[in-house]
Amino acid sequence: MKNLITIACFLLGIQYEVLAQIHIYSTFCSNSSDIIQVDDGFLVTGRSACDFMVLKTDENGDSIWQKNYPLEAVGVGEFNTFWSLFAMPDGNFLATGLSEDNIGFIMKFTGTGDTVWTKALPYNIQGESFYYTPDGKLWLAGQTNYNTENGGMMADASLIRIDYANGNVLSQTTYFNALYQSYFYHSQALKIKPVSTQDGYIVLGNYGTNGYGRFSGDVYIIRTNLQGTELWNTKPLGLYLDASATDIEMLPNDEMLVCGFGFVSKLNNQGNKIWINYDISGYDIAAHTNGYLLLGDGLIKIDTSGTILWQREYPNVDYLSKVVVLPDNSLMIIGNDEHRLYVIKTDSTGYYQGLGTHSITTVPISVYPNPAANTLSINHQNLPTAQTVELYNLTGQLVLQQALQQNNTTISVAGLQVGVYMLQIKAGNTLAQQKVVVWR
Repeated sequence: MKNLITIACFLLGIQYEVLAQIHIYSTFCSNSSDIIQVDDGFLVTGRSACDFMVLKTDENGDSIWQKNYPLEAVGVGEFNTFWSLFAMPDGNFLATGLSEDNIGFIMKFTGTGDTVWTKALPYNIQGESFYYTPDGKLWLAGQTNYNTENGGMMADASLIRIDYANGNVLSQTTYFNALYQSYFYHSQALKIKPVSTQDGYIVLGNYGTNGYGRFSGDVYIIRTNLQGTELWNTKPLGLYLDASATDIEMLPNDEMLVCGFGFVSKLNNQGNKIWINYDISGYDIAAHTNGYLLLGDGLIKIDTSGTILWQREYPNVDYLSKVVVLPDNSLMIIGNDEHRLYVIKTDSTGYYQGLGTHSITTVPISVYPNPAANTLSINHQNLPTAQTVELYNLTGQLVLQQALQQNNTTISVAGLQVGVYMLQIKAGNTLAQQKVVVWR
């Protein structure tokens, strides 16, 4: 790519590069998993050089400090990593993670990265994400593991109460009773979110019958009271081993948007399916103007009915793991490849300076007939400098690219499968997009 500036320095052991609006942090065994906004920038967590890691950046993604935490109590391993961050009301932060030897770990640290306490969880507890209640309760969503007679493992989805003063486990509430199931049984809690009435929580997780993966099996929703006692549960997708959840976004009236590997689905406040799109996957989901953002192999924006509005991909980034939507609807995104972690600052349409334009003007175009069976005509006279037209399917794959003629262009869609596509034309600072349907 153009505008590559390589800064020949090592910041606390991390090789650091700037690629226009992409910041690349490169060490052996580096990975990013979560990002949160703080008053003067962002905190990113994951691993670096196989240690638990926290990175502090300014508002543009430039590094301020980065600290590795060997945490000898869990041992050295290639996959020691923090999973998630949480900002506490007193100005401190919590991180939860897992060692390569499957020891769950939580750490409390200050805004300058200094450790307040670290705590290896009891041998059978693993945590995924925190929630701190207005009345001072600290919940950790995760799982409780049990060894089986034949050396296997069962697991119960769990809500774990943590003493914020020292990290000790106060109590745990488990769901689905693994001990009374077969030894292949496995479930885990991924997220805990409050309901709008603040009289309880929604717990999202995965429920499987093989027990071999962190994300394997069907998706479940549990509604609890403030004490974590289950009020009801549902498995809304009925996918068995065909999909697994990764994130949930609470919507008005306690409706929910759930994403995962192989689906995104909207649920009502009882956890029942309203709609589902099997053509989109996501690691993370976030509300955005008149729609939602999904992160996976790239960035996808969908409307409130689950239809793709646009999609972006970023060079060399294998997958995106987390997004922060800023007040002006611009985005701060983290992602990874095999050895590097990326911090990407974009405008509200997912572009950064160097990938495309940082300030986009959208103009209308005329596309007909729509639906189309064999050919599609495009009137693009409002885009005099445009060179090519691109057509993407609903998974974000480029399925057609063709040079444009002056003002009007006809493209053949005869070889495309029946379905919905996004037509896109970029010309300098101008973007034209149109949803088109191929139908026969």
